[in-house]
Amino acid sequence: MVDLPTAEDIRRIRKSSGLTQQDVAEKAAVSQSLIARIEAGTVDPRLSTVRKILKVISEHRQKDSNAIEIAVSKVITIQDTTTVSKASELLFTKGFSQLPVCDATGKIIGAIKESTITKNIIDKGTTVLTQPVRQILNREDALPMLPISASLKSVEDLLIHHGHTAVLLMEEGNIAGIITKADVIKNYLK
Repeated sequence: MVDLPTAEDIRRIRKSSGLTQQDVAEKAAVSQSLIARIEAGTVDPRLSTVRKILKVISEHRQKDSNAIEIAVSKVITIQDTTTVSKASELLFTKGFSQLPVCDATGKIIGAIKESTITKNIIDKGTTVLTQPVRQILNREDALPMLPISASLKSVEDLLIHHGHTAVLLMEEGNIAGIITKADVIKNYLK
Protein backbone atom coordinates (compact mmCIF):
# COMPACT_ATOMS: atom_id res chain seq x y z
CA MET A 1 0.00 0.00 0.00
CA VAL A 2 1.30 3.45 -0.92
CA ASP A 3 1.08 6.24 1.63
CA LEU A 4 -0.10 9.48 0.11
CA PRO A 5 1.32 12.74 1.40
CA THR A 6 -0.70 14.34 4.16
CA ALA A 7 -2.07 17.86 3.97
CA GLU A 8 0.84 18.97 6.17
CA ASP A 9 3.34 17.19 3.86
CA ILE A 10 1.98 19.04 0.81
CA ARG A 11 2.13 22.39 2.61
CA ARG A 12 5.68 21.73 3.88
CA ILE A 13 6.96 20.57 0.47
CA ARG A 14 5.34 23.53 -1.30
CA LYS A 15 6.79 26.04 1.14
CA SER A 16 10.26 24.48 1.11
CA SER A 17 10.19 24.77 -2.68
CA GLY A 18 9.53 28.50 -2.43
CA LEU A 19 6.16 28.29 -4.14
CA THR A 20 3.00 30.09 -3.09
CA GLN A 21 -0.42 28.46 -3.15
CA GLN A 22 -1.24 30.68 -6.13
CA ASP A 23 1.92 29.52 -7.99
CA VAL A 24 0.95 25.87 -7.56
CA ALA A 25 -2.70 26.51 -8.39
CA GLU A 26 -1.87 28.23 -11.68
CA LYS A 27 0.57 25.57 -12.82
CA ALA A 28 -1.65 22.67 -11.72
CA ALA A 29 -4.76 24.26 -13.28
CA VAL A 30 -6.74 24.28 -10.04
CA SER A 31 -7.97 27.10 -7.84
CA GLN A 32 -5.89 28.65 -5.09
CA SER A 33 -8.76 28.07 -2.68
CA LEU A 34 -8.61 24.33 -3.43
CA ILE A 35 -4.90 24.31 -2.60
CA ALA A 36 -5.67 26.14 0.66
CA ARG A 37 -8.42 23.65 1.57
CA ILE A 38 -6.18 20.66 0.73
CA GLU A 39 -3.37 22.03 2.90
CA ALA A 40 -5.83 22.77 5.73
CA GLY A 41 -7.12 19.19 5.52
CA THR A 42 -10.72 20.32 5.00
CA VAL A 43 -11.13 18.58 1.64
CA ASP A 44 -10.19 15.09 0.45
CA PRO A 45 -8.73 15.71 -3.01
CA ARG A 46 -8.77 13.31 -5.92
CA LEU A 47 -5.58 11.36 -6.48
CA SER A 48 -5.22 13.00 -9.88
CA THR A 49 -5.27 16.45 -8.23
CA VAL A 50 -2.62 15.44 -5.69
CA ARG A 51 -0.48 14.09 -8.53
CA LYS A 52 -0.78 17.37 -10.45
CA ILE A 53 0.20 19.37 -7.37
CA LEU A 54 3.20 17.16 -6.60
CA LYS A 55 4.30 17.20 -10.25
CA VAL A 56 4.28 21.02 -10.27
CA ILE A 57 6.33 21.14 -7.07
CA SER A 58 8.74 18.46 -8.27
CA GLU A 59 9.33 20.14 -11.64
CA HIS A 60 9.94 23.46 -9.89
CA ARG A 61 12.47 21.86 -7.53
CA GLN A 62 14.28 20.12 -10.40
CA LYS A 63 14.41 23.25 -12.54
CA ASP A 64 15.75 25.46 -9.80
CA SER A 65 18.05 23.00 -8.04
CA ASN A 66 21.73 22.70 -8.71
CA ALA A 67 23.02 19.19 -8.30
CA ILE A 68 25.86 20.33 -6.04
CA GLU A 69 23.25 21.23 -3.40
CA ILE A 70 22.63 17.54 -2.69
CA ALA A 71 26.03 16.11 -3.64
CA VAL A 72 28.31 14.42 -1.15
CA SER A 73 31.40 16.63 -1.13
CA LYS A 74 33.80 14.28 0.66
CA VAL A 75 34.36 11.85 -2.19
CA ILE A 76 36.43 8.79 -1.41
CA THR A 77 38.65 7.75 -4.29
CA ILE A 78 41.31 5.09 -4.73
CA GLN A 79 44.44 5.01 -6.82
CA ASP A 80 44.75 2.64 -9.76
CA THR A 81 47.56 0.86 -7.88
CA THR A 82 45.26 -0.09 -4.99
CA THR A 83 44.75 -3.84 -4.82
CA VAL A 84 41.38 -5.30 -5.68
CA SER A 85 41.32 -6.72 -2.14
CA LYS A 86 41.71 -3.26 -0.54
CA ALA A 87 39.13 -1.77 -2.92
CA SER A 88 36.69 -4.57 -2.04
CA GLU A 89 37.23 -4.00 1.65
CA LEU A 90 36.58 -0.27 1.26
CA LEU A 91 33.43 -0.89 -0.77
CA PHE A 92 32.17 -3.31 1.87
CA THR A 93 33.00 -1.23 4.96
CA LYS A 94 31.63 2.01 3.50
CA GLY A 95 28.55 0.41 1.92
CA PHE A 96 29.41 1.76 -1.54
CA SER A 97 28.68 0.06 -4.84
CA GLN A 98 31.45 1.90 -6.73
CA LEU A 99 34.57 3.98 -6.18
CA PRO A 100 36.18 6.54 -8.49
CA VAL A 101 39.72 5.52 -9.50
CA CYS A 102 42.56 8.06 -9.95
CA ASP A 103 46.01 7.80 -11.46
CA ALA A 104 49.16 8.90 -9.60
CA THR A 105 48.47 12.56 -10.49
CA GLY A 106 44.96 12.46 -9.03
CA LYS A 107 43.21 12.49 -12.41
CA ILE A 108 40.04 10.38 -12.61
CA ILE A 109 40.62 7.46 -14.95
CA GLY A 110 37.51 5.41 -14.22
CA ALA A 111 35.62 3.66 -11.46
CA ILE A 112 35.57 0.22 -9.94
CA LYS A 113 32.23 -1.39 -9.14
CA GLU A 114 31.48 -4.26 -6.80
CA SER A 115 29.81 -6.11 -9.67
CA THR A 116 33.02 -5.94 -11.72
CA ILE A 117 35.08 -7.25 -8.81
CA THR A 118 32.62 -10.07 -8.22
CA LYS A 119 32.58 -11.03 -11.90
CA ASN A 120 36.38 -11.07 -12.06
CA ILE A 121 36.70 -13.23 -8.93
CA ILE A 122 34.15 -15.71 -10.30
CA ASP A 123 35.73 -15.77 -13.78
CA LYS A 124 39.44 -15.68 -12.81
CA GLY A 125 39.62 -16.83 -9.20
CA THR A 126 40.79 -15.17 -6.02
CA THR A 127 44.22 -14.29 -7.45
CA VAL A 128 42.43 -11.21 -8.84
CA LEU A 129 42.35 -9.85 -5.28
CA THR A 130 46.13 -9.26 -5.29
CA GLN A 131 46.11 -7.34 -8.57
CA PRO A 132 45.89 -3.54 -8.82
CA VAL A 133 42.41 -2.30 -9.72
CA ARG A 134 43.70 -0.90 -13.02
CA GLN A 135 43.95 -4.53 -14.22
CA ILE A 136 40.18 -4.97 -14.07
CA LEU A 137 38.90 -1.48 -14.90
CA ASN A 138 36.46 -1.40 -17.80
CA ARG A 139 34.85 1.42 -19.73
CA GLU A 140 31.31 0.43 -18.73
CA ASP A 141 32.08 1.26 -15.09
CA ALA A 142 33.18 4.83 -15.80
CA LEU A 143 31.09 7.42 -13.98
CA PRO A 144 29.72 10.34 -15.98
CA MET A 145 31.18 13.73 -15.07
CA LEU A 146 29.25 16.99 -15.16
CA PRO A 147 30.32 20.53 -14.25
CA ILE A 148 29.63 21.75 -10.74
CA SER A 149 26.91 24.01 -12.21
CA ALA A 150 24.88 21.04 -13.52
CA SER A 151 21.18 20.92 -12.71
CA LEU A 152 19.70 18.23 -10.53
CA LYS A 153 17.47 17.29 -13.45
CA SER A 154 20.50 16.49 -15.65
CA VAL A 155 21.94 14.26 -12.92
CA GLU A 156 18.61 12.50 -12.41
CA ASP A 157 18.45 11.87 -16.16
CA LEU A 158 21.85 10.14 -16.11
CA LEU A 159 20.95 8.08 -13.03
CA ILE A 160 17.47 7.03 -14.03
CA HIS A 161 17.22 7.09 -17.81
CA HIS A 162 20.79 6.07 -18.61
CA GLY A 163 21.28 3.62 -15.73
CA HIS A 164 24.40 5.09 -14.16
CA THR A 165 25.03 4.33 -10.49
CA ALA A 166 26.59 7.70 -9.67
CA VAL A 167 27.53 11.02 -11.23
CA LEU A 168 30.66 13.02 -10.45
CA LEU A 169 30.47 16.81 -10.30
CA MET A 170 33.69 18.42 -11.43
CA GLU A 171 35.29 21.82 -10.89
CA GLU A 172 38.51 22.70 -12.73
CA GLY A 173 39.38 19.04 -13.23
CA ASN A 174 38.82 18.10 -9.58
CA ILE A 175 35.93 16.20 -8.02
CA ALA A 176 33.60 18.62 -6.22
CA GLY A 177 30.99 16.01 -5.32
CA ILE A 178 29.27 12.75 -6.13
CA ILE A 179 25.55 11.97 -6.38
CA THR A 180 24.01 8.51 -6.26
CA LYS A 181 20.39 7.40 -6.59
CA ALA A 182 20.23 7.24 -2.79
CA ASP A 183 21.21 10.94 -2.60
CA VAL A 184 18.36 11.83 -4.97
CA ILE A 185 15.89 9.85 -2.86
CA LYS A 186 17.10 11.54 0.35
CA ASN A 187 16.62 14.92 -1.33
CA TYR A 188 12.96 14.19 -2.04
CA LEU A 189 12.36 12.90 1.48
CA LYS A 190 13.36 16.26 3.03
